[in-house]
Amino acid sequence: MKWFARLWKKVSEHKTAHGEPLYLYIQCEKCGEKLKVLVKKETDLERVYEEEKGGSAYRLIKEAMDSKCFSIITVRAEFDINKDIISRDISNGRFITEEEYLS
Repeated sequence: MKWFARLWKKVSEHKTAHGEPLYLYIQCEKCGEKLKVLVKKETDLERVYEEEKGGSAYRLIKEAMDSKCFSIITVRAEFDINKDIISRDISNGRFITEEEYLS
């Protein structure tokens, strides 16, 4: 069982090393279904090398499909060098808050 304890320690260290995951809450504009979308900052973000010109450092393009009308919702976001969102856009849906998602 010591091997399991070592493995669990490595997994938990990996989570804290990369920070908390980012969740986006969106709603389909056609059927109204609410979705919770996971964004893994360490793998989902694409590096943008024009950031020296004052632009963003990372870019995200994420697609989600709802289970009612099977519409594809596309989220585009720009992140700074610290991987904080500086702008975001959505097509076929709208952004909602976590409270709206839970209600």
